[in-house]
Amino acid sequence: MKLYLVRHGKAEPGGVDEERLLTSRGRGAVERVSTSLIEMGVQIGRMEHSGLVRARQTAEILALAVGGSPLEVPDLAPEADVKRIARRVTDAGEDVMLVGHVPFMSRLASYLLSGDSEPPLLHFRTASIACLSNDEDSWILEWFITPNAG
Repeated sequence: MKLYLVRHGKAEPGGVDEERLLTSRGRGAVERVSTSLIEMGVQIGRMEHSGLVRARQTAEILALAVGGSPLEVPDLAPEADVKRIARRVTDAGEDVMLVGHVPFMSRLASYLLSGDSEPPLLHFRTASIACLSNDEDSWILEWFITPNAG
């Protein structure tokens, strides 16, 4: 099973946080990493995103590349409980993509890779994607891409 952790693309500054839209630069960055996912042959079984608009927009762009129907999940808020999500994705039995925010994505990756959510092992810039794979009882980092490296 593979787990793809994605930080949303760059969003407009100011305004109500939950309603901030992706900038044109943010959309372009998500499209660049989407192209990388297509080139790598990534296909997913399930895609989930937080309730914030920028995460939904990011998920919609990614879904065009990797399949899946984006589903809003309240558990993916920036300060969400990583242990609960870790249990859920470990038991999923299919490849899953989660689209959300920092510090949650960094904390979840660290928890899965080391058993502790602090300190963060990965720094998720906007539109970054980490691919983790589950091998029985442990997770390993397969790759990590950013829009500039993708």
